[in-house]
Amino acid sequence: MAKETHSKPPKEQEGEKTPPGWPLEFLEFSTELMKPGGVRDRGFGARGQRIATPKILRVKVALAGIRPPVWRRLELPGEMSLAKLHVVLQIAFSWIDDHLHQFERGRERWGVPSSADFEAVSDERRVRLGVLLRRAGDHLDYEYDFGDSWRHRITVEAVVAPEPGVAYPRCTAGRRAAPPEDCGGPFAYPGLLATLADPEHEGHDELLEWLGDPFDPEAFDLAAVERRLARPAKAR
Repeated sequence: MAKETHSKPPKEQEGEKTPPGWPLEFLEFSTELMKPGGVRDRGFGARGQRIATPKILRVKVALAGIRPPVWRRLELPGEMSLAKLHVVLQIAFSWIDDHLHQFERGRERWGVPSSADFEAVSDERRVRLGVLLRRAGDHLDYEYDFGDSWRHRITVEAVVAPEPGVAYPRCTAGRRAAPPEDCGGPFAYPGLLATLADPEHEGHDELLEWLGDPFDPEAFDLAAVERRLARPAKAR
């Protein structure tokens, strides 16, 4: 009688699961990410370092070059990848993920690698947040829209244990609305606000038409951000 054999399926090639340049709707949080207590997809971070103990990073994310300041306070699983953090930041600041982005610290950069890159970036999907940010005071920069150059400083305020029954990531506080997309960046934004506040300005009506929806620079809806973070990716 011939001995029964079982053939093993071929291993997936690295990088086949998610091709670079994916749109926001295909960046889905895993089922584990939405469970109380946070992520469970443990793995290795940069340089092969492993995050052994679950931890939550309490961070403040501030938009650079804007006064009065625009900021959000987030609580993030240390095991979250930078790719998933990108999605969280888009939600927290109500951006629409219509432009390129990258993370930076010193001379290191992470993003979505492309053959069209002027300078190479490391793959953001393969880096865990808790490997880069370990203690209070550590920071990381996030740039969105290389034309307008909206730069965000991510600073760790505390490293804490996950709370039972709490779903991470979550937003716990924030101030003011993020500027409208494609408005020209931090240098052009004050002019937009001045025009918006002056009904007699010659460009006031044109600006209102361009904005489409009412824009209140002082508004921040924490409950709306929390609902979007809790919503499954396919529903967003």
